[in-house]
Amino acid sequence: MQRQLLISFITLLSVFTTFTASAQINDNSPYPADFVVNSPGSISGIYDYSSGAEDLAATPPSPEWGPRLSQTVTADLVWAYDGTDSLGCNPITTNLTGKMAFIRRGVCGFSLKVYHAQQAGAVGVVIVNHYDNAADNGNTLFGMLGGDSAAAVVIPSIFVSRITGETLASELDNGGTVNVSFRIKTFYDPVTSYSFHTPVGNEANIDVFQVNLINPDAVNTVPATVTMEITDPSGGTTEFTSSADIAPETDQVITFSDTYLPSAGVGDYLVKFTNDVNAEEINTKFVITPDTWAVDNGEILGSVGPTDALFATTYGLRYKTANLVITGDAAVVTPYVSFGIGNAAVLNATGDETIFNIRLYDADLNGDNTIDLSNSFDDLSGNVVAAAEYKMDGTEVDNELFFVQLESFVGATVELQPNHPYFVAIEYDGGVNGNGIAPRFTNTNSTPYLNFPTTPLELDQLYTGWAGSTVVTRLITDDFVLNTDDQVELLDASKLSVSPNPAASYVNLNLDLSEMAKTVEVGILNSEGKLIRVEKFENVKTGTYQIDTQSLGAGTYFLSVKTPEGWRSKQVVVIK
Repeated sequence: MQRQLLISFITLLSVFTTFTASAQINDNSPYPADFVVNSPGSISGIYDYSSGAEDLAATPPSPEWGPRLSQTVTADLVWAYDGTDSLGCNPITTNLTGKMAFIRRGVCGFSLKVYHAQQAGAVGVVIVNHYDNAADNGNTLFGMLGGDSAAAVVIPSIFVSRITGETLASELDNGGTVNVSFRIKTFYDPVTSYSFHTPVGNEANIDVFQVNLINPDAVNTVPATVTMEITDPSGGTTEFTSSADIAPETDQVITFSDTYLPSAGVGDYLVKFTNDVNAEEINTKFVITPDTWAVDNGEILGSVGPTDALFATTYGLRYKTANLVITGDAAVVTPYVSFGIGNAAVLNATGDETIFNIRLYDADLNGDNTIDLSNSFDDLSGNVVAAAEYKMDGTEVDNELFFVQLESFVGATVELQPNHPYFVAIEYDGGVNGNGIAPRFTNTNSTPYLNFPTTPLELDQLYTGWAGSTVVTRLITDDFVLNTDDQVELLDASKLSVSPNPAASYVNLNLDLSEMAKTVEVGILNSEGKLIRVEKFENVKTGTYQIDTQSLGAGTYFLSVKTPEGWRSKQVVVIK
């Protein structure tokens, strides 16, 4: 049943637009390339772009120009001042040796700008769109036609949108160093799972394995064999191969017809791809976890979000992002969501109330094997099965994950149906919060997925997600909370509190139970969900119980409190 459900999701992809598209430098190059901001971390990621294009039907015809990039180029980005401005229409007086030149669109042709940067020593050029065309919006891109000096250009160049340009310019104009790459891909985008992290008991037969391989030869078809080796947590290996004849200058998707069940239990399933065309090797993995669904790869990169200006205008102060969860053969209780904020310090500094709404949506409420999301998260307004509110209190640390406890809309516990899709979402309404600052959600590099909208994002419209990034939004089962299978009722929030918070040497657990409890058990977990220790209190009803925090390092912790009347969790920040 689960496999049929997954296949049906593929029909939804056509309704989504995306922030990214496969692109080359120049447009005729057989090599796809990413435009990557390597640093600073606050704006790092992969950004959309266009590049040099030909139009032989134009008058006069515009032939291919600029190199077909076949090697990655990396350099610091700098404004290419020509003595008066960064238009680049005159010979550039700035020494650009070894740099990536940043040039404004306008006045003269693209190829002349690139040529002048080349003459000044630049190894590449980024041209940013202007505001002169009323028809252009913040995301507008188009191919750059050649003109003056086009035949003399030997360095790569790209064209970026106003949104991207403003992000880069803001950092440069504030004195920051921005390092960027035109990163070539020839063996890339391995698809190995439905979710990078899946809780044990929710494993499914995987049959979506694929990877891209390029034949750069302009003349000859190349026979290629790709080998995929999976090493499970016990050390056992499984090997699959797939072959294809790749036409000249073709980017070929190599698919595998094999099926694999990750049956070795909790741990990393290491996947290695090799091929007999070149020496490149791809190493990736997927993970069976004790308690967590996560489509992110687990390696925190930074954060992602719109600029404050666009957030306030184009995006109407609203920012929604979600990740897909697919359950296994058994119903499962999932009380927690985990996410992070990359600009927590900035949001807290405003002194305004900052509230995030967390929603768990049934993605297929009517059970017709089609996800109920096509135009907006409003499509899912009647599908909410659980929710929570997270109000920032000033203790949050940038990009440190915290946990939120869900409240069920349909029963005493947040129980998911077997073999069923859900979206776990974070929603922020700046119109209600009123501070006008765009939140930046913690992210990792993106993990490729094949056949469903895994990371929907809504700003001014619905997108498939951020280019090159996956927002960290994790759903956590009740196994995270001290194996509370026999204790599924949620303790009333009024019966439990903690103080002081932040805490230094101790934290007080304040309880107000209805009946005397023989034992109350408190688990202390770190921000990654690892159990640090367990405290037990005997004959508890109403009172304050002190928990020593001196041995804990500074950071965010999670108190999981189990009582006969139910359980509840509280976040505690420890300071030193």
